[in-house]
Amino acid sequence: MAISTTKQKKLAYTITNNVVIETENKRRTGDYVYKITGGDQELIPGQIPVGNKINLDLNDQIKKAGFYDLKLDEEITGKLAFNYDRNESDMSMYSESELAGINPSNGKIRVISSALQSNISGTITEKDKGIVLWKWFIIAALIFLAIEALLLRYFKN
Repeated sequence: MAISTTKQKKLAYTITNNVVIETENKRRTGDYVYKITGGDQELIPGQIPVGNKINLDLNDQIKKAGFYDLKLDEEITGKLAFNYDRNESDMSMYSESELAGINPSNGKIRVISSALQSNISGTITEKDKGIVLWKWFIIAALIFLAIEALLLRYFKN
């Protein structure tokens, strides 16, 4: 019964704009402040005393996931774990109609339909190079050269 009535300390926190950590207030008299250190980063969170506890307001100071030490003066008083938001790993995708509806006014964005995706390399090549007409122009140039040679041969005057 006693175990279920105690408030469990959080094991990990999510990196967001409004992380507030509640911990025991172990500050002695004087100008001692809590610091959070990890790797090459050291930061001093906002500290709000509430009775025998203290709330540490991180205010979007932690950017990288990992383990951090909670220090009072130079003494480690606790360990903190920070993870990225799980929404970052959401693998759901937009449908073709949702993609087309995101910014319909921008003419530079074109959604390749699933029918064109079967031949994706040909579609990309066509969009990159355009319609290849150089062969037709070479054939036309040869035909016009032949016509010019015939005209010069039979109509010399």
